[in-house]
Amino acid sequence: MGSLFASVCLVPILLFSSAPGDAAHRIGEDGLPLANRAVTVDLSGGIFLADLVEIYCESTGVRILSSESVKLLTKATQVSGFGGSVTLEPTTLQAFFEGVLVNAGFRLSLLSTGAVTTLSLVNLQESRGRSVSQWHSVPESEVRLWADHNALLIESMVTLDAVDVRQLSTNLRAMFPNPEFESILAAGSSNALIFRGTGRQVADVVALLRRVEAGALATRDGQEAILLQDQAQKDPTAAPEVVVEAAGRGPVEMTLLEDRPHLVTAVMRTAGSVYDSMNVLQSLSYNRHNSENDHRYWFTGDDAKAVMWPKPRFTPVLSRGDDGKTTGYGNMVIQAVQEDLDWILEAHKMVSELAE
Repeated sequence: MGSLFASVCLVPILLFSSAPGDAAHRIGEDGLPLANRAVTVDLSGGIFLADLVEIYCESTGVRILSSESVKLLTKATQVSGFGGSVTLEPTTLQAFFEGVLVNAGFRLSLLSTGAVTTLSLVNLQESRGRSVSQWHSVPESEVRLWADHNALLIESMVTLDAVDVRQLSTNLRAMFPNPEFESILAAGSSNALIFRGTGRQVADVVALLRRVEAGALATRDGQEAILLQDQAQKDPTAAPEVVVEAAGRGPVEMTLLEDRPHLVTAVMRTAGSVYDSMNVLQSLSYNRHNSENDHRYWFTGDDAKAVMWPKPRFTPVLSRGDDGKTTGYGNMVIQAVQEDLDWILEAHKMVSELAE
C-alpha cells in the first residue's frame, strides 16, 4: 500500500500569501476541492517536487498516496524555470500543479472524494510495461469539466453513429503514446469508443470526434437529400451515358439516375409502447448494419465517388390523448433501403411473436 504524504516543513521559495488557517475549501465544478488561499512560487531558485506536493495538500485538503519509490522520486526531482515568482490563486493552483507533474512524468488517479479527497501519484517511467493506473469514469456530458486537468486520469465512452469506430480507433492510437496511462478501446460490437487518458486528452479527443461526426452526418444527409430530389425530378429520357475519370483509377462508370436505388419510407403500427418497439428494432438493425452493410457501396455518384450503404432511420410519431398530451403509443416511421426494410419487418414479426 502506498504511503501518505505528511505535511512537513516548507522550503523558503514557497510562500503563502496569507497565514495557514482553517478556511473551508470550496468545491469546483469537477467535485474537487479548491485551495483555501493563494500560493506564491519562485521558479528561478528551483523547487523539489515533493515540496510542491506538500503545499498542494496543505492548501487544498487533498491527500496523496504513492509507493515509496515514487515518493523518493519526488524528493529527487527538482523543478526550475524562468520568470521569477508566480502567485497562484485558489482557482489556478490545480492546473499549475498538474502541469508541473506532467512535465516531470507523473500522473494522478482519483481514489475517493467526500470528507477527504484522496489521489494516487504514479510515475511514467516506474509504470513502464505494466498498467497501474486507475481512471475516474466521467460521462461524456461532463468531460468538459475535466479539460483543465493535465495529469488527472479519467475515462469516458463516446457513441458515434455516423463513423466507423474500429477504423477510427486504429487511426487515433498515435494520439495515446503511453499505454500505461492512455488507451483507446472499441466497446464490443457497438458504435462506442472508450477513451482513457488525462482530462485534457480525453476532452480534446471527444471534441474532435464530435466535429468529425458532425461532418459525416452532414455529408450523409446531403446525399440523402440529393437522392430524394433525383427521385422526384428524374427523367429517364434525359439521363445520358456518362463516364468520368477518377483520379488514379481510370474510367469509372457512373450509375445512371434511373438505375440508382432509393430510400423507402414505411409507417409501422405498434400495439404497445412505440419506444419499446423502436429501441429493439433499432438495436437489431444497427448491429446488422455495422456487421454486414457498413462497408458496402450503394452506388456510384456523379463525381465517381462511391456512396456508402445508408443506415436505417427510425422516427416515432406519438398519438395524443383526450387531454391533448402525447402518449407513449403511436406509429413508427422507418426510412431505409428496401432490403433493410424487408429485414426489419421480419425482425418485428419475430419479436412480436415472442412477446405474445
